[in-house]
Amino acid sequence: MTIIKKIALCLLIGVACVVCAYLALFARRAEIVFLEEEYPEMGAKRLEKHARDKHILDESPDGAIIVCGDSLMDFWLKDSPESWKRFMEPLGCINVATAGDTIGNLRWRIHDGLFDLARPSVIVLCIGTNNISINTPDWLVMRGLRILVHELKEKYDESIRLVLIPPLNAREETSMWRFREKMLSEPWGRNIYVCPLFKELQEPGQTRAADRYMADNVHLSPAGYERIAAPLSRFVESVKNQENPK
Repeated sequence: MTIIKKIALCLLIGVACVVCAYLALFARRAEIVFLEEEYPEMGAKRLEKHARDKHILDESPDGAIIVCGDSLMDFWLKDSPESWKRFMEPLGCINVATAGDTIGNLRWRIHDGLFDLARPSVIVLCIGTNNISINTPDWLVMRGLRILVHELKEKYDESIRLVLIPPLNAREETSMWRFREKMLSEPWGRNIYVCPLFKELQEPGQTRAADRYMADNVHLSPAGYERIAAPLSRFVESVKNQENPK
């Protein structure tokens, strides 16, 4: 074999390795979006919280409002508990969001019995940010969200009302921003409402959240939670009462 052929063969093998690595990474991201990503991989603390949340929802009254998702809702309870108690608790809201959750995690939790005995009137979903954060394409995350919504509608039939919260902070023309735009433009169907809370955090003429409302690029500061509390409570209450939310 000539030197040129050897070089060409090495290059071909290198390209094949890169392609295989990319396909493996893509498959992993697809799994996190579409499939049930089991909690045992995430550690004992999250499994313990999952068990507590199941017990809380098993004991919840009919017609409760369940808030689930990732750290954007989970951190509310520790970073601004006063605003949660003042605005959300009076509506009958129960927060079972878990920091770090992906769409796949939430699907696993639901299939593992999170909602088995619960009979909520409204489910608030704030999920997908962690999928985008691992560079999953926005269109793929959107497909995962559609699957999650479809499963919830199948579980509870058309009577359940869903409130979807898009990412609260996003730079224009990024994957996070495109995911948010897709959520806003999607024809979700009956009894599914998108709450554009991110607008409450923006200064006039700006597309990103104001710094005072953010603890970092993703998470809210206590002032941020205080800012969204009243608008979200009004929106959710309107949905629960089967009014046209504004």
